[in-house]
Amino acid sequence: MTDDCNKTGKREQFASRIGFILMTAGCAIGLGNVWRFPYIAGNYGGAVFVLIYLVLLLLIGFPVMVAELALGRAAQSDLPGACKALSPDRKGKIWPAIGNVVFLGNFVLLMFYTVVSGWMLSYCWKYCCGGIEQSLDTAKHFGDFMANWKNMLFFDLLGIAVTAAVCGMGVRKGIERAMKLMLGGLFILEVVMLLCVLGYDGAFNGVKFFLAPDMAHLGKAGIWPAIHAAMMQAFFTLSLGIGSITICGSYIGKDRSLAGEATIIIALDTIAAILSGLIIFPACFAFNVQPDQGPSLIFITLTKVFQNMPGGRWLGLLFFIFMSVAALSTLIAVGENIVAYIMRVLNFSRKKAALLFGVLVAAL
Repeated sequence: MTDDCNKTGKREQFASRIGFILMTAGCAIGLGNVWRFPYIAGNYGGAVFVLIYLVLLLLIGFPVMVAELALGRAAQSDLPGACKALSPDRKGKIWPAIGNVVFLGNFVLLMFYTVVSGWMLSYCWKYCCGGIEQSLDTAKHFGDFMANWKNMLFFDLLGIAVTAAVCGMGVRKGIERAMKLMLGGLFILEVVMLLCVLGYDGAFNGVKFFLAPDMAHLGKAGIWPAIHAAMMQAFFTLSLGIGSITICGSYIGKDRSLAGEATIIIALDTIAAILSGLIIFPACFAFNVQPDQGPSLIFITLTKVFQNMPGGRWLGLLFFIFMSVAALSTLIAVGENIVAYIMRVLNFSRKKAALLFGVLVAAL
């Protein structure tokens, strides 16, 4: 019997409903909300893109999330296990093979996600120690940082180690406690930063850009590229299509409405994304910075903005703590998907499975 089962042999469940919601929300809320969403919105005209994105969340994101939750709850397993257990032909190999191929997406995701998470942790440490000087050339600093593979590797491995440790502690003692602390802190940090940023002159021009539809912006980008980007963002931000949500469904009791739980999770994910935009766009407009800078928006553009703010070092520290928490919450949720798979296939204990997970992801 693995550590994923209690004394009665039943699959371990969360101690509370909020634990399940926060784990699934943690899988959804991550760098897709606070890093990718703002710069994608900036590229496609702000508010018009947000409207398209919200429509696609309703039409595509919601039903796919409910379907993944249903698979996990019905099979009480990860995605490959669910494809095998629920296949019409139990002796067939097609659906199990499809499940395994799709499941590889978790490793592909973590191969870059852990690296970017390491960037966030590194910048968090830099702000904490005062490593971002007022006169610093932020573009050169980021370039030098990217060239320092030893530094990047250290923070990459740090994020993996934290993820493996939390997953190794179990669903209730590790994941549920971590998610309550991390996501609770994440939303508090967002509100604090929002109040700080909105106090600057010109900040409300950023709010207008983000929330007031302007078809002229959409005309420049093109309607179909905007729809495609919004659809990709919907799948990316909700962690759909690789089984990360399926494992969350395996921990939910049958007394809960999957549609209701999915609604709450998507609402939390959307609120996190909207709040992030309400922080980043007003900051950019207040200090005359273009909000469509791509991935460098966080590490070059906003770092320069923080340099020009009164108390910018501390706001920058809050921001990168917030970014690091968002990144780690997704790492833990996706990591649990892989840990559960290893436990089922190899019949490992949870701690041994978490250790193997850490080694595999670090090597990749």
